[in-house]
Amino acid sequence: MSRYEVDKLLRDLRRDEEMATHFRSDIETVLDRYKLDTTERELLKTWDIRGQAHAGLLCNDESQKLKPKN
Repeated sequence: MSRYEVDKLLRDLRRDEEMATHFRSDIETVLDRYKLDTTERELLKTWDIRGQAHAGLLCNDESQKLKPKN
């Protein structure tokens, strides 16, 4: 697990509204920019907050606004 990369992704999403919009519409392309393992990618793609917490990846309180549209 690369908590640093997940934290970096979440920070970038909070700071860059255009990137956050892109994340919601094309999550794979955004995730490709970060060195994430398969588990991290799946937890982020499904927005599994409980799974992220269990894996030791902390999510910001603003995480719900970044939730991908299904």
